[in-house]
Formats: sequence, structure tokens, C-alpha cells
Amino acid sequence: MSETDAESQNLELKKLETEQMSIKYSLYKVIFGTLIVGVVGVFLPFVIEFIGTYRVQTNEHRLYVDKYINTAINSNIDVRIRTAEYFSYMSDEKVQGRWEKYYKFLQEIKSETITDMSRLEDGKSSANFQITEYLIELAPLNERDNPNKYKIILDLISDERYKIDYFKNELNRLEQQLQNIQ
Repeated sequence: MSETDAESQNLELKKLETEQMSIKYSLYKVIFGTLIVGVVGVFLPFVIEFIGTYRVQTNEHRLYVDKYINTAINSNIDVRIRTAEYFSYMSDEKVQGRWEKYYKFLQEIKSETITDMSRLEDGKSSANFQITEYLIELAPLNERDNPNKYKIILDLISDERYKIDYFKNELNRLEQQLQNIQ
């Protein structure tokens, strides 16, 4: 054997080794490619179904909450308070704190409004009592006997009636505010 024959055999062996490596590489590509496509093919429907289910649940939850949000915004204060109290216990932890703050806010507004109404009712009662006192004092008087005192008492009665009208108007305003707090 000559050196050229040995070199040509060596060259052929290298070609065969290269061809074998190429075949092995192609086989590995087919195996791993098939494996990856298979895994993706198996898990992709589950991922798509999970995303679809999550979207449906999120949308249903949004619609559910929207229904109550409209109630919490558009109704009278008692319905708002009940709705806020419900969601302060039943909502997700992410929004539960905001519902609790809203509930406390509504409770404070209702309490302040009721206190104001009570104060106005007391003032109205006091004015009514004062008018009654003035009328009792005015009853035995005659305008001709003591015109100055008669005029003073009529002026006082007029002032008390003005106070009563003011208290009535304020009470009506507060009752309206209590029903429709914006």
C-alpha cells in the first residue's frame, strides 16, 4: 500500500464519519423536533383552554361587580352602605380595603347628616315652643292697650316663624342629601 492509498482511505473514512455524524445530527433533529412539537401539541390546548376560562371568569366577575357598583353609586345611602359592607367582606383582598374605606365614608356621612338633622329638629321644636310662648303672652293683650309690646311680640313671632322655615328648608335639604349622596 502506498501512501496515496492510505491517504485516500483516510479521506474516505473521514467522509464516512462526517456522513455518519450528519445522519446522527439529522436523527437528533427529527427526534427533538418531534418531541418539542409533541409537547407543544399536547400542552397548547390546555393553555388555550386555561386562558379562555380565565377570561370568561374575569368577565363574569366584572359583570357581577358592575351590577353592584351601579347600585352602590345610584341608590340611596342605605343601599349604598349595605352594598359597601357586603363587598368589604366578600371581595378580593386587592379591592377589599377600598370597599372598607367607602363603607366607613358612607357611615360617617350618614352619621353627620343625621346629627345635623337632629340639631335642626331641636331648633325647629325650640322655635315652635317659643312661638307658643309668645302667643300665650300675646293673647290677653289688645293692640290698642299696649301697641309697642304687641308689635314687639308679633315681630318675635315672625322671627321664630322665619327660623322654622329655615329649619324646614335645611331639614328637607339634608333629607334629600341623605337619600342621594353624590
